[in-house]
Amino acid sequence: MANFEDRERAFEKEFERNRELAFKVSARRNNLFGLWAARCMGLMRNAATDYAMEIVDLGATAGDDVIIDRVLGDLVTSGYQVDAEQLRAKLLALAAEARAQLAHAAGEAPP
Repeated sequence: MANFEDRERAFEKEFERNRELAFKVSARRNNLFGLWAARCMGLMRNAATDYAMEIVDLGATAGDDVIIDRVLGDLVTSGYQVDAEQLRAKLLALAAEARAQLAHAAGEAPP
């Protein structure tokens, strides 16, 4: 019986680690996305950082569609020509970059 309970605890810990990693990847990705969008809009330093944090905060409570809608509207308003599919592709690429950055920071090989 102890083996079953040990295995169950191990699965629970692994599940929790995976959830934590997914959260960190999402937050890092959203930060990178916000910084990228800020550069496209010509925002510098503090304004770019503030904008990125707004995107991170939005991502904590809303899904990717909401983030894309927000950034798309902001980019188009600033005169940057882009569409939602391009932004989805950028999010996907930045998710891979975020995973690699987190793996590097943890001293692991990138996935």
